[in-house]
Amino acid sequence: MSACNSGGDSGSSNPSQAMNISVTPNSSGVCSNVNAPCVSVTICDTNNNNCSTVNDILVDTGSYGLRVFSSAISQNTINSLIPQTTNQKYVAECVSYGDGSQNWGGVYNSNVQLSSDAIANNIPIQIIDASFQTPPSACANAASDPTSFGYNGILGVGVYAQDGGQYFSCFDNSCTPYNLPTSNQVANPIAFLPNNNNGLTISFNSVSNNGSSNVTGILNFGVNTNSNNTISVANKYNATYSSGLPVFNATYNNSNYSAFLDTGTNTLSLSNSGINTCNSPYTSWFCPSSTQALTIGNFNSNNAIVNTTINIANTINLLNSGNTAYNNLGTTIPSGFGGQFIDYGLPFFFGKTVQIVFNGSQSNLGTGPFWAW
Repeated sequence: MSACNSGGDSGSSNPSQAMNISVTPNSSGVCSNVNAPCVSVTICDTNNNNCSTVNDILVDTGSYGLRVFSSAISQNTINSLIPQTTNQKYVAECVSYGDGSQNWGGVYNSNVQLSSDAIANNIPIQIIDASFQTPPSACANAASDPTSFGYNGILGVGVYAQDGGQYFSCFDNSCTPYNLPTSNQVANPIAFLPNNNNGLTISFNSVSNNGSSNVTGILNFGVNTNSNNTISVANKYNATYSSGLPVFNATYNNSNYSAFLDTGTNTLSLSNSGINTCNSPYTSWFCPSSTQALTIGNFNSNNAIVNTTINIANTINLLNSGNTAYNNLGTTIPSGFGGQFIDYGLPFFFGKTVQIVFNGSQSNLGTGPFWAW
């Protein structure tokens, strides 16, 4: 995963029932990579006091829940949050991502302000802290700070309301696996807003084939619940759970794939593409001699194939352009994932409006979970 710049100062700078998104990297080391959408989030105690606004939070439609590094939050805010406990033991979580990175830290209840008029009250979040108790061996790769991880936190707004993650109960620096009840798990804040909470509608500017700079987007809360989030979509794609991921069926090059949409990945990623990769150290990135147009068939909710074309250009040439957003940047998915996957990362979203309806939520398009565009 990668990151971006602050994406605004949260609260009053955001439009009503929405968040402004920036895809313009910082130069400071945190949020300094290309092709990643960032926002600002405000964390308060459950009385809505002792607040901290945190910039450089990655918007990730491929994960669930808010996770923020402890070093990005004021100590006053942290001290005011309510830690989750079980039998007088602290609850912690280990989160693993597709690129091998991990987050470790305790679970706390907080009020999460996404915009000045959108607050999710008293929801579980994770405070990322690799020194919290003693991480288990399962979390040996836990990131120690925002700089090494690339950003100050992750706002996971995928198709589920809770993350169903790997939880532990901890006491005296000893942590053992724990089956945390769903209602106490780290939560997707949009699903717990008082209204416009059935999903999200996310839009980004178009990007030229040579890349662009200063790209922006907007994340509207809800799907077809008000004038800001109502659009006409051509197709919807039902999410089914497979290999630990919500996916829909797809076909490419006469082979079957599982596909998903993921703003937290900064490339178009797929298994067994047949495209040449780059030389070391970019061996997982695509470097074709000329831009390749791939036709992928996505199975919609009616089980009909809807073809889409993605372009894959030479990574080195793109990055040498000095731009910060690319619609044709690609990587390979290693075979160890246990199947053939297509990860429609952020490049897929450029120039589109995509809607996500959460699991069990109602919309005029049907009951979630699904993607639609």
